[in-house]
Amino acid sequence: PTIAPGSKDSSGGRKDACVSAVQFNLAIASPDVKVTGVADDSTVKAIRSFQSFFKQTVDGTLTPAQVKSIA
Repeated sequence: PTIAPGSKDSSGGRKDACVSAVQFNLAIASPDVKVTGVADDSTVKAIRSFQSFFKQTVDGTLTPAQVKSIA
């Protein structure tokens, strides 16, 4: 799935917790990220840092391939 600012985990259980999985892993490098299941401001900031570090388009939205590489 794509994760954009404001995206939320769906209510389908653990398999649908993509935002939380991304937040959990981003929090390792960005302690401001909290696992909330919502792509909030601190999550988007960490996503932008990730994109910049890996020389990708910095737009704060994760493509499915980027989600897979983080989650």
